[in-house]
Amino acid sequence: MIIIKNLSKSYKTNSKENIIFDNISLSIKDYQRIALLGGSGSGKSTLLNLITGEDNGDKGYVFSNKSISWPIGSKKAFHPLMTVIENIIFISRLYLGNNQKEINEKINFINEFSNIGNSLNTQFRRLPNDFKTKIALGLSMAFEFDFYVIDGISYGDDQNFREKTKNFLINKLENKSFIMIDKNLKNLEEKCNRAFVINNKKISIFKEVSEGIIFYKKIFSIKN
Repeated sequence: MIIIKNLSKSYKTNSKENIIFDNISLSIKDYQRIALLGGSGSGKSTLLNLITGEDNGDKGYVFSNKSISWPIGSKKAFHPLMTVIENIIFISRLYLGNNQKEINEKINFINEFSNIGNSLNTQFRRLPNDFKTKIALGLSMAFEFDFYVIDGISYGDDQNFREKTKNFLINKLENKSFIMIDKNLKNLEEKCNRAFVINNKKISIFKEVSEGIIFYKKIFSIKN
């Protein structure tokens, strides 16, 4: 379970305080699959950053007794001056300690999954964008978590890789909990069983994803 209690978050821009959330509380139980909806700039990605620990609230807290993924396919964890393999080793050690056998297994998996040839020894910043995407997705597929965070995944331009990753992800998410941002409302309705809608610094909670989508369309005047 993930528990969010009395959480507030704001940012200062040009000496002005921009409130994102104001004293929100909610919980996500095991096996719930949450569609996260809201307008542009409403705080969807901010909420995910608070859940994953990439950011901290001004007050309140986020607690979980489960392992939580970083946003699937995110490139934020990669240091641009380190090689691909150095990045993989560094990130793997954060989760696996110095278990070299498991680290080697992650390297082999990511190398095979991403299929980028001899680029493992290339600085991350020097990779083509499509290779960066493949490595980032390979890293996400290599680790197992109880709860997954999905923020509008980019699969890159390689159609074969796109289909392979989508199929792999479907299997990975089976019997898992997740929270998902996706512009494709049909995709959310098919994959999720609950909905959170962010509006006016608050979150409305819906037990049925279809009800959340109807509410979202109504308040944002979306006809289709």
